[in-house]
Amino acid sequence: MRKIINIASFSRSRLNQDAVKGSYYVWHSQFARKLNGTIDAHIESWSIDAALPDEQRYEKDGVTYRLFPSGFFLAPGRELSTALLNALKKEAREHEIVVHLHDYHNWQSYAVALTVNAPVVAHIHGATRRPIENLRNPRRWFAAPLFLVEQLFENAAIRRICYFFLANMRERKVYERRKLPFSFCPMAPELGVFAPMDRSAARRTIGTDEQTKMLLNVGGFAAVKNLELLVRAFAELRKSVDAHLFMLGPTYSRVYQARIMAMIRRVGVEDAVQVVGMISRERLNAYYNAADALVVASSPGEGGPTVVLEALAVGLPVVSTPVGFTRDILPKAGGLLTLADAPSSLASALRTVLGSAVKHRVQCRPWTWDDVMRSVSSTYSRLFTTARTDT
Repeated sequence: MRKIINIASFSRSRLNQDAVKGSYYVWHSQFARKLNGTIDAHIESWSIDAALPDEQRYEKDGVTYRLFPSGFFLAPGRELSTALLNALKKEAREHEIVVHLHDYHNWQSYAVALTVNAPVVAHIHGATRRPIENLRNPRRWFAAPLFLVEQLFENAAIRRICYFFLANMRERKVYERRKLPFSFCPMAPELGVFAPMDRSAARRTIGTDEQTKMLLNVGGFAAVKNLELLVRAFAELRKSVDAHLFMLGPTYSRVYQARIMAMIRRVGVEDAVQVVGMISRERLNAYYNAADALVVASSPGEGGPTVVLEALAVGLPVVSTPVGFTRDILPKAGGLLTLADAPSSLASALRTVLGSAVKHRVQCRPWTWDDVMRSVSSTYSRLFTTARTDT
């Protein structure tokens, strides 16, 4: 039997998420469900978590989900599951498999690439970084020996990985310099969910009047979202524009959320900021259609971000710092890029969008799951053929 096994190596319980329930909704599982039926192979979605006492397994939507306990845990991404490794080696002996790592800047992925006798591809979503990049921060120099050892293991693992899919081009030069095979392949929005609708109807749905100048931030309370920059830029904007900011998404860190809320009060914009939190995708589509612009203030460690693709799918203008794939797609889509960590630049771009006499809507061909599947399916087929020829 042919199998494609998607693997994520990050304890989601450390982000206040239920390890088992959350396993169905995370990116690599969504990817697995989209892949199911597009290639002649059984699809599985595997993950690890330090909160699990033993292996959990279930079947849903034609996909097999397996969750393994992290036998050793130092921090999310710096953890190992020998149970997963042993199960994967068994699969490699009994079946034709291709292993699809979702991010490889972590210990578990190093172990998979170095010890499992099967073709391995890696999908770089962008939220993690190469170990050596930690040394750019002087406050992390005390851990330099750890980062250097990790980099050595990563360099060895890279040589065992057959192909790389990049969800953004931040690391492109690294792959070009090392002559590694790669292609651009971000995740995609659900076009059946995120689609244009009447703006007035969308505003009625969310309970906002026609006159409100409405900015949207989607992503939740996490340090990588750089909400400090967003709040400073919004406070600057409010000096000249009566705008309102709606913040959507989960709370990954309550400490970080408390710090941002205190900052909002300190700069005096609490009456113009509404924290919406987690909502359904259908209601999120109404927010995208009701808003005047999506604003992304994320720091360089951000991945896609996929919310940009969702916004563009409904025609919503996007103002973003140059993170993830925004540098590759926003200029072509009519969005605005701003300088990183420059509140005045972000505020100026928002002022431009909100000052337009006509409610601007961008038009571009959206990146779809069909595009993603075409990109990966040909690679899988080639690897299955090569593996069979080698044996």
